[in-house]
Amino acid sequence: MVYAGFWKRLCAYYIDAYIITIISYISVLALMLFFSGLNGLSFSEFTDNNETNGFFIGVFLLIPFILIVTWLYFAFMEMSPAQGTLGKMDLGIIVTDERFERVTFGRATGRFFGRILSGMILYIGFLMIPFTSKKQGLHDKMAKTYVVDKKVLLLAKQFGLDVHQPPFVQYPTYSAYTPEQPPLAPFGKE
Repeated sequence: MVYAGFWKRLCAYYIDAYIITIISYISVLALMLFFSGLNGLSFSEFTDNNETNGFFIGVFLLIPFILIVTWLYFAFMEMSPAQGTLGKMDLGIIVTDERFERVTFGRATGRFFGRILSGMILYIGFLMIPFTSKKQGLHDKMAKTYVVDKKVLLLAKQFGLDVHQPPFVQYPTYSAYTPEQPPLAPFGKE
């Protein structure tokens, strides 16, 4: 199987972060308008030097609200038939379970909150992606998921290939050659 590497996944994340930012700004604006109406304030009165309302909205509503919006975006998109967020779809990669099938909502949720843990430990959970054989971050390992190339997976399934096998020939290592069968001599030394 062709697993999605670090840079491709990072690009997909930046696309998703942009989308989440737009959704968050629109949501925050809607909440501010809603709560300013409840307090009998105009929008300008609500935003101008009203520390009590600003603190309440910022700490007790907006941060959890944005976390919930982000969680639902990632979880529902990754468990959907598209198997990935808009950023992943744009780059042709999908999230799968161990059997290379669609993930459940619970697994997508675990993957999302595992992503928070990956970031909390100095991003080591993300930085391990290029160094694992199946290009998994800590959050992928915790949720038992893979991020793979969608076209390769679909072609493998269409032709009935074993998706658990690598799509390339394994060549023997240098130490596998015997003295009777030495490796080729370097160029110019025959």
